[in-house]
Order: sequence, then structure tokens, then C-alpha cells
Amino acid sequence: MIKNIIFDLDDTLLDFKRGEYEGVRDILESQHVPNLEVAFEYYLAMVHKSRIRTKISE
Repeated sequence: MIKNIIFDLDDTLLDFKRGEYEGVRDILESQHVPNLEVAFEYYLAMVHKSRIRTKISE
């Protein structure tokens, strides 16, 4: 039975951006991507584009 639920909508309890970075970095490293910073910037650009398209289609 669930007794408590914690919402962290503003990154005060958990650092979601760091978690995203570390998760994506781990995936990129496992695929032997040579330049992680450039690849992560590309990832962020694609996610941003996807979010914009989703908002437009709503």
C-alpha cells in the first residue's frame, strides 16, 4: 500500500537534468561515441525539437 507520494516539479529534491545527462552519457559511452559533449548537445537539440512539435500538434 502506498502511503506517501513525493512530487518534485522544480528539481529541488532530485536533479533531473544531471540524471538525464548521466543516463544519456552512459548510453553514448556503451555505443563508443567518440565525442560525448557534441553528441549530448545533438541529443538535447533533438529532444527540444520533439517537444516543440508535440506542443504544436496539441
